[in-house]
This record gives sequence, C-alpha cells and structure tokens, in this order.
Amino acid sequence: MPPKRAGSRNSTNKISSGVGAKKRKVIKTKGRKAKGDVSDSSASNSEKEIETVKDYEDAVQKRILTSTTNRYEDFLEQDHLALAASFMMPSLSQPDGSHTSSPSSENRVFSLGTFCLYSIVKNFHHLAADATTAGRQQQQQRVFRRRIQHMPFYLSHKLFKYFKHVRPELLSSRVWTTLFFPANPSDNDHDVDHTMTELDLEGLIASQVTDSVIRSHIIHNLNLGPQLERINLSHLNGLSDKALAQLVASCTKLARLSLKGCTNVGDMTLANLPGETLLELNISFVSGPTSKGIQQMIRRCRDLVVLKMAGLMNLRDSLLLDLSSELNQKSLGSVDNTRTPLHQLQNLKVSSTKLGDRGLKVLLGFCGKTLRRLDISGTNVTRTVNISQYCVWADEKSKAKGVDPPMSKTMLEKVNLTRLKIATPQDLVAFFKALPPQCLHTLLMGYLTVGQVPLRDELVHSLCPFLDPATMPSKDDAIDSDDSDIQSSGKFDAPNPFSPEAFMPVRPISNHPRFRHLHTLSFFGNPQIGQSKRVNHSLRLLLKQVAPTLRRLELGYTRITSDVLMSLLPFEPLILHEADDVIAEDNMNVNMVLEELGLDETPLGSEAWAVLSQLRRLNRLSLANTRMEQEAVERVIQACTQITSLDLTSCRAIPIRKRRSLLQDVRQGRTKTDSDDDW
Repeated sequence: MPPKRAGSRNSTNKISSGVGAKKRKVIKTKGRKAKGDVSDSSASNSEKEIETVKDYEDAVQKRILTSTTNRYEDFLEQDHLALAASFMMPSLSQPDGSHTSSPSSENRVFSLGTFCLYSIVKNFHHLAADATTAGRQQQQQRVFRRRIQHMPFYLSHKLFKYFKHVRPELLSSRVWTTLFFPANPSDNDHDVDHTMTELDLEGLIASQVTDSVIRSHIIHNLNLGPQLERINLSHLNGLSDKALAQLVASCTKLARLSLKGCTNVGDMTLANLPGETLLELNISFVSGPTSKGIQQMIRRCRDLVVLKMAGLMNLRDSLLLDLSSELNQKSLGSVDNTRTPLHQLQNLKVSSTKLGDRGLKVLLGFCGKTLRRLDISGTNVTRTVNISQYCVWADEKSKAKGVDPPMSKTMLEKVNLTRLKIATPQDLVAFFKALPPQCLHTLLMGYLTVGQVPLRDELVHSLCPFLDPATMPSKDDAIDSDDSDIQSSGKFDAPNPFSPEAFMPVRPISNHPRFRHLHTLSFFGNPQIGQSKRVNHSLRLLLKQVAPTLRRLELGYTRITSDVLMSLLPFEPLILHEADDVIAEDNMNVNMVLEELGLDETPLGSEAWAVLSQLRRLNRLSLANTRMEQEAVERVIQACTQITSLDLTSCRAIPIRKRRSLLQDVRQGRTKTDSDDDW
C-alpha cells in the first residue's frame, strides 16, 4: 500500500515514507483530505509550485509510491522508456550523479512516473545492495526492498523493464528475482496483481539468468507456467535446452515465444512447444535444432502467424522437400491430416540460411496467400519469380466482371531481397511486374547481384513503372465494395507532402488493404547505382515517384550525388554548383515526409547541404565517411531541427573531436564561427 503522509521525520526513511520536513514544503494542499481524495484545485496548486527539475526530484522522493493507476496507461510506455532513458542516462553515467541535459530537455515537461523511475534508479545501487551492513542502513535496505516487492505489478513491471535496458549490471540473480518476482507476496497488499501473463527477461546479462533460476524460481516457486502467454528470453545463451524445454512444456497458454540468440536451443525445446496455442515463434540464430527437429516443429505448430528462423544452419531444401512429400502421402489416406501447416502464416523470416528455390517453393506453398512479410536475405534463392507464383493470384471478382486481364491480388507488404544473387534481370522484372500496383510499403534490395553483376542503373530504371504511385487502379477497377476512401473521380491523388500541412501525420491515399505506399526503401551496398547523368532516369525518376510517401531511405555505399538527392524535393533549383555559397530557398520547397536517411560511404561533398537542409523532418542522418565539411553539416543541423541521431564517423573534413559532439554543440548555439575558447 502507498505510505502514509504522516510519519516519522527520520532522515533515513525519507525515500520510503516521503515525510521529510523540507520536502513537505514542495507540494502544498489546502487541507487534509481523505485517503485517495485530492481535489482538482489542490492538484493545480501543487503543480504550480513544481517548476524545475530539482523541485520534481524532491516531490518524487516524497510521493514515490503514492501514484495511481490512471497515470500509468499503456500509451505512456514510450514516455517511461524512451523519454525517461534520454533524460536519465547522462546522470547515471556520471560518478557524482550530476545531471546534464540539452536545452531542449530542460524545457520538457515529464510525467510524475518518469521522475519516480529516475529517483529509484538513481539510488538503486546503494538501496538495493546486499545486506552486509548493520544498523539503520540495513533496516532501510529491507524497507526499500519491501516497498518494491509490494508495488502494484503494473509499476514494478515498468521499473524492471527500464532497469534491463539501462542498468542491467545492477540486477543480479538474487536482486531481480526477489524484488520483481517475489515468491511470497504480502497477502495484506491488495494492490499487487498476482496474475502475470508475460515473462520478458531480454536485456539481462546472460550470467544473471541460469537454469537453476528458471527451474527453482520461475517454474516451481512461482508456478508461472500455466498463466504465461508471452515469453521473451532473447540472447540469454546461458540457458540449456533441457531447462527451456521444461519451461515451455509448463506453459499451456503460451502464444508468443522468442528465443532469439539462445544458442543452446535444440530439438528438445521444439518438441515441447504448445502447438495448439502458439502463434509467434522466434528461434533465429540458434544452433541446436536438427532437420528432424525443424520438421517436427512445423508439423506441431500449424497455426503460427509469425515464424522467424534466421541463421538456422540446418534449414535446407532437403528437409522441406521431405516434409512436403510426407504430408502429401498422409493427406491421401487420412482426413485428419488435411490441414496444411503454416496455413495462416503472415510473417516469415529465413534470412542467412541455406534455403534455396525448391525449399522456398514448399514454404510459400503452405502460406503464400496469407503472407505479408517475407525476409529471404542472404539465402541461396535465385529466382524471385517463384514469390509471385505463390503469393500473387488473379482476383475472382474481376474475372466475373470480364476484366481482361484480371486484377491481381496479394497480401505482401514487405519484401527483403538483400544479398541475393538473382539469376537474370528478366526474373527480377517479372517479379515486380506480377505484383499489384503499390502493394509494398517496405522494399529492401541491398547488396543485390543480378546476373552475376551488381545492381545497375539500367535495371533500376526498368523497375520504376512498377513502383510508380500513378499506376494506382481506378475506382471502377476496385474489387471490394467496402473501400470508402476511393476518390469518386477514379484518381488516387496523393497529398502534397511539401506543403505546410505536411507537418500532420502522413495519411495513406486509401485504407484499402491493397492500396499501400512505399515508405521504406533500401539500396544499401549497390556501388554501381546513382551514376546515371540522365534526367528522369534510374534513381532520379524512382525517388521522384516515391518521395511523397517515403519516410526511410538507405543509399549508403552507392554513387549517389547531390543532383540525385534533389529528386526528393518538389522541383530542382536552377543552379547548384559546389562553388556557390548561397542558394535561394525560394528555388526549392522542403520535404516534410522523410525521417531517416543513410548516405554512408557516398561521394557527397559540402554542396549537399543545400539539399539536405530542405529535408526538415529528418530525425536520423548518417554521413559516415563522406566529404562534407563542418560548416556544411552545421547548416544542415540548424535547418533540420528534429535531428536526434547524426553519424559523422570517418568524416575526415571534420575534426575528430567534433564528430561526436557537433550535434550537441550546434544545439547549444556553438558553431564554427564561435571563438576557440567557446569550443
């Protein structure tokens, strides 16, 4: 229960009871209220007196456990984790505990929950230390631990999640089990939620999560297995196959399981998966499963919606062909085995495996008509036309209307073709030609080899007609009658993202599931694209087509130039030369859509500032190993006020000591024109 407002004035109990004489002056109320009854007028008065970070810290230490449930709704998850982390991490990294923040963070208003987390984490290293001392300090540590143990579950869960990502070294096996997973919660504390449906230990150090902890504490003492629905043990490579098998076997309601990076996962764990309830499974980068174990897992878990098997060494064509042959034989003699495995799979990731064309055909034969996301990067697949063969089909309604040729349908929205070696250019063109117009929102084609040569400008140009939003079908061609967003004129005009109204969130042209827009595009690692000098050709034309909706663009390790980047703007300026110091902004509008841009290892120079400074919504910009100078980068930072991540690694035109601090220096008003003393 929350601590009482009245109590001892002992300074050693200020954090746990919050009754310090000095701190009572921070928050004033008009009179004593009944428990839980605080008027709006008193709340407003208290808020007026909290104006600085120091005031908040004092108030939080007094009311550290008096917050109510409505302050911790699910939509504040980002506030607790991302916002609080950006505010707290600098102070945690300093030995003296002093807080350093940017000017923008000082003007930011944080929630009370954020400062509660801040106060706990700031004092956690001595409050939760092992009880080796005696006297009052030891008693204080016991009180603090009881307070954490008796916190409502929704609070302790958020606090535990924050510690995992910021200070995992403070959470020894004894600390995280006794504080956040107590074996004997107090029966007198009615606020404690004893129903735990999620076990998320990702972020802890592998040595802090052992087999004995899983067996003795999680399975036996707490008996969490029957109530767990989601388990995340990613990258905890200290757990054995046997311990994991015992855990998943006890979870009869398990729906989501992530064992990514648990290298000891093997056939025993896969054999004990609850196939009737499991919907999401991630066993990427584990080395234990054999071909037999993978086959058994596919047969057992038929209703999976998400399956990620990246990096599995034994995922080969042969095991999938044997599985397909076995299923075909069983389906001939028995009615009970006619249900196809993975018949409702929507997300398939088999990257960095030895999967080839024949094995991919088997998998797509299971889930082709339900698949939305496909990642085959780094595999032995050479024919992308097989994807369109199983994932694209003719619409029956258009056939009934006599449309010739009939409209095609697909559920695909994300395709990752990175590091593939496509057999011929014709195969790649045929794949995109078969896709319905604007069905993809994410397309990744990094390090792509086509016909034994890297991807070239000519092939990119041949793909432009199939990625052009202007090819959207008219209203008469639309099949489903529930598409209420289609324009009555039959045109699908995208809103102008370069207007001032573009500050609003980008809204798709249509909510129809088939009418999407490309918002993520990657050509990373294709060194032969971007060299074409022709207007409206290759990347110039493609970027101009997708710019109105593109939010993330990766062009690192290409031959991209400033002239090509201009295609991201509504129209090009009349003159843009490296010798020109100033270019009138009237000659070019701004792009208010693009948020992330990667330009690593490109031949860009300082002249690129004129284009980059017009991408006003950028929050991540990567310029590693480019030729941009310090003054040009400063202009970009000043124009793009939303940039929070800037990579200047190996930018030799910028002093080494400035590459990491340039963004912060410009935000604080220090530029190259300032004196050396200011630097």
